[in-house]
Amino acid sequence: MARGRPLLRHEQPKAERHSPTPVPPNDAEYVRDWAQLAVGEKVHIRQEKRTELTGHVDAVTDDGEILWVQLLAGAGRRLFIRSEGSQLWRVMVDVDRAQALIWEG
Repeated sequence: MARGRPLLRHEQPKAERHSPTPVPPNDAEYVRDWAQLAVGEKVHIRQEKRTELTGHVDAVTDDGEILWVQLLAGAGRRLFIRSEGSQLWRVMVDVDRAQALIWEG
């Protein structure tokens, strides 16, 4: 048995604590077949159920197994391999809203 102070009733051991699972944006569509993605599309990626990244498709192989994404906020370009378990969502862009923002800017 581990030494230390006893846990209070509302506490859990560190190994059992869970952080809330981040969710993709509301305007996102889950993509099972990465071959259907087009260069320039905005995507949201989850790795290992905890790391969340967003960027634009830079390149994708014909079989959809390998994807290059240019991440937002100057975070660089990253390679993703579908068989390694990354989950991906296509972020839908509201064209009318985007055009309005361009005209306002």
